[in-house]
Amino acid sequence: MADVLVQVFAGPADGPGEEQFQVEVVTPAALRARLSKSQFLVGRHLLITERFDWAATTDFLRARFEEPEAPTWPEVADKLARLGLWEFEEYRDYGL
Repeated sequence: MADVLVQVFAGPADGPGEEQFQVEVVTPAALRARLSKSQFLVGRHLLITERFDWAATTDFLRARFEEPEAPTWPEVADKLARLGLWEFEEYRDYGL
């Protein structure tokens, strides 16, 4: 049974800085254990695998985080946020 929080740091290829994304890697056994305590689970930002393997997980996430392309970093980050919780996911610039 595995329930592991993985933090990925990514940023624009053409500039400095990086931002944090969190992905929870869980096995079906871990999900069953959670369901034994609650009738429902919300599955956002979950990566489900039959057996936790650190190397395979790293390879999978690296490939997914290198895939997205867009004209700007915020657009790339929005795509990455579909897989992992982006630290600025709820942030919006209101010009204040």
